[in-house]
Amino acid sequence: MNLNFFDVLINVLVLVCLCLPGYLLKKRKMVGESAVAAFSAVLIYVNQPFITLSAFLNVTYEPALLGNIGLCTLFSLLAQALMLLLVRLMFLKNRLPLSQSGVLMFTSVFSNCGFMGIPVLKLLFPDNPEAIIYAAVFLVTFNLLVWTLGIWLLTGDTSTISFKSALLNPACITLIIALPLFFFRVDLWELCAPVAQGIDLLGNMATPVSMLIMGLRLADIPFKTLFSDRKVYGVALLKLVISPLLMFALMLPFGIDPLVKGAMVLLMAMPSASIIMALCHTHGCDGGLAARTMLVNSLLSVVTIPLAALLI
Repeated sequence: MNLNFFDVLINVLVLVCLCLPGYLLKKRKMVGESAVAAFSAVLIYVNQPFITLSAFLNVTYEPALLGNIGLCTLFSLLAQALMLLLVRLMFLKNRLPLSQSGVLMFTSVFSNCGFMGIPVLKLLFPDNPEAIIYAAVFLVTFNLLVWTLGIWLLTGDTSTISFKSALLNPACITLIIALPLFFFRVDLWELCAPVAQGIDLLGNMATPVSMLIMGLRLADIPFKTLFSDRKVYGVALLKLVISPLLMFALMLPFGIDPLVKGAMVLLMAMPSASIIMALCHTHGCDGGLAARTMLVNSLLSVVTIPLAALLI
């Protein structure tokens, strides 16, 4: 599988352009401060579950696909865990307060695999709904690690780890619902086409809604301060360059399906996870640093995602 640099660049630029309505609406004060929370709720609890369900309903079960799902689980857990270990070792002797170092470590490890990763894969692999299935598996492992080791990175306190949130979240629940339908080859299009069409429509909203949220967030950060913090560039190097290279290196010795490899590398190449904003509010971390890091990574990823695609 060969992805052309300029084709990928154009597709990522299209996504960036979808941020403009949200940016302009917020700048012109046509939406309030609660808009991000409202749209995020729609994306997390409606659009992302339905795009995952749609992907499973549009792919016919084959034993090879089950093996690929297992590989996605293994390599996504392994790559994220190794990145977590790497950044933890790098920050052992840092002099920053935990409210800042925790944010830097977290944003160096965890990808925006849901809000941005799924839209990117949907654009780059329009004829391969299996890519969204692999992204759904990645999202499950992401949640397992975020709500356990990720919380520990931010707080340094194991008592704040939430196993309930790690297991009971939209990504895990959707997978629990989708897998039996997938394994038993339930053809919802044949059984009830209007319902299947509704699932597709709600899933297809994920891309514009996720980019709308990104635009709303960009509007809240003054560009003068966005690029002035040197710490965010170290995070960008780890998140946008080292992470996908690590995933590529882990998968290189094995004869893995190119679509699986492509999906995993690209999901690791996504910018920092936007969930960091909510976690900063909950655990008293530096929300301003988190916002700058996340948004700088998002802007730089316009170039780094096409470069990561060259590894595939």
